[in-house]
Amino acid sequence: KTSQNSTVPFSASAVACRKSVKGVQGGARIALNQIRTKATQAAEASPALTKIKGYLSDHPILFAIVTTLARTGPCDLFAQWGVEGKSWEETDWRRFWGFMFFGATYVGWLQFYIYKYVINAANLAMFGVTSAAGTAVGMALVDQLIHSPFLYFPAFCLSIQLIKGSDNLLADTWEKYSTEVIDVCKASCLLWMPAQMINFYFMPQYLYIPYINLVGAIWVVWLSLQQGNKEEQLQEAAA
Repeated sequence: KTSQNSTVPFSASAVACRKSVKGVQGGARIALNQIRTKATQAAEASPALTKIKGYLSDHPILFAIVTTLARTGPCDLFAQWGVEGKSWEETDWRRFWGFMFFGATYVGWLQFYIYKYVINAANLAMFGVTSAAGTAVGMALVDQLIHSPFLYFPAFCLSIQLIKGSDNLLADTWEKYSTEVIDVCKASCLLWMPAQMINFYFMPQYLYIPYINLVGAIWVVWLSLQQGNKEEQLQEAAA
């Protein structure tokens, strides 16, 4: 009897703890939903914002490409001129145009369809993930663990080698990918995992790419500097 009675306080504490955790989780969900609702109401309250929203939702790919190019070019030049200290004559224009080509074709155009038809809430729902928070986390994981290493970065390497005028395009692309993918994906996860959770939770689909471009200014500068360092290493090895 004594042993049985001694378990009562423990069981009561466990139940109270579970209720407390559920209460905190419920409060967090309510707070996040309130933020989303207020943001939506604020946008709908302004006629100008409503018109802009309508135009952007009707022309998502155009807006994605424009914002990608508006971000990519200045960020690469900032990396080359502002950080590396290159002059106009020293600027690696093939690197610049490689970034621009990749930005227009993959980030601005193809990536829109990837997020629309592949990395989306409907596909995650088939695996039982239906909550808003769970969907955001699941999409971010798929984005960083599958999309980034196996689609995004190979396409980037191909674009850079293509603009450089590689004599052996596929072999050079594979060599570049295999030597850089680990470092790039580590850095990608540090920046993009939390950023994409925010993106997939709060943003409507037509703003996925513009949001990525906003956060991606940091990413393009880092990636441009990384490419510059790799190019210097290759030149030193060839000397």
